[in-house]
Amino acid sequence: MNGPRILVVDDEPAVRRALRTNLIARGYSVAAVETSEEGLLAVAEQCPDLNILDLVLPGISGLALCQAVRAGSAVPILVLSARVEDLPSGGTSTASRPGTCGSSSTGGAGRSSAIPPIRDTA
Repeated sequence: MNGPRILVVDDEPAVRRALRTNLIARGYSVAAVETSEEGLLAVAEQCPDLNILDLVLPGISGLALCQAVRAGSAVPILVLSARVEDLPSGGTSTASRPGTCGSSSTGGAGRSSAIPPIRDTA
């Protein structure tokens, strides 16, 4: 698939599968990974056009991943999480998971390969 590249970072297989299936059906090229460490590698190697990140991930938090990506890139980040109270300022958009209340805001776009290492803030 040659459409815009989207990276999904979520530890729940059902969420990854649902996003991947729906986005591919709409013409996007999708990579889906489970951890922040895998996400950081995928951002550096694949240069996605959009990152969709969960905040609650095993190991290094999604918040730390968001901050690391934002420090080296202006690529849009959509934060998808049930924990809206923890939404990072680095995300360019936010969306709550089904069954939760959330907010949404948008920002700019761009790309850089200079992604710094993750530092967990938890």
